[in-house]
Amino acid sequence: MSIYIKTDDHFTSSDPWENLAAAIIIKAVEDWRHAINCQNIVWGEHLMVQDRLSALEELRAFFHSDWCGVLCPVSPAEMLLRLEREYAKSALSKIGAARSLWNAQHNV
Repeated sequence: MSIYIKTDDHFTSSDPWENLAAAIIIKAVEDWRHAINCQNIVWGEHLMVQDRLSALEELRAFFHSDWCGVLCPVSPAEMLLRLEREYAKSALSKIGAARSLWNAQHNV
């Protein structure tokens, strides 16, 4: 039987294997959020468009994999659905921001 302890925003288990599995899933979710939130065309620390799309495809494949199903205590399909919704909201907010900027620049 595992004992869960809350640390920061995560729960840790007394089972080190469960902690490892949780860390892998958390890292995949963090990588997803980084890929959807970074600037499209900026050199340096931010991902380029193609890199970003490749990262999202790799992460989608991971969430569809049997390996993710073994690691994840919840449905990986449900988790991916929620992440895809975040991606859609992020894209819509970027479109809205770009439209507002264009309108401001063109006095619309």
